[in-house]
Amino acid sequence: MAGKTLPGTPWTDGTTYGVSCSGGPYIAVAQCKNGQWVQGASASNYSWSYAYCSTVGSTYKSGTGYVLYL
Repeated sequence: MAGKTLPGTPWTDGTTYGVSCSGGPYIAVAQCKNGQWVQGASASNYSWSYAYCSTVGSTYKSGTGYVLYL
């Protein structure tokens, strides 16, 4: 993994964190309020990757989301 950078275009509804960026592949990564980390599916070229805190029974912890280029 090449490293993490600030997301191109972040989005959240309070439970899910998503990112859309140029290039790729990349994934969305976010921490949930219960302390667990979740990641989205691989995406590229302005496609969306979504990290779902609902999968671990929690909601998104504001300010923790980022994009990770693979």
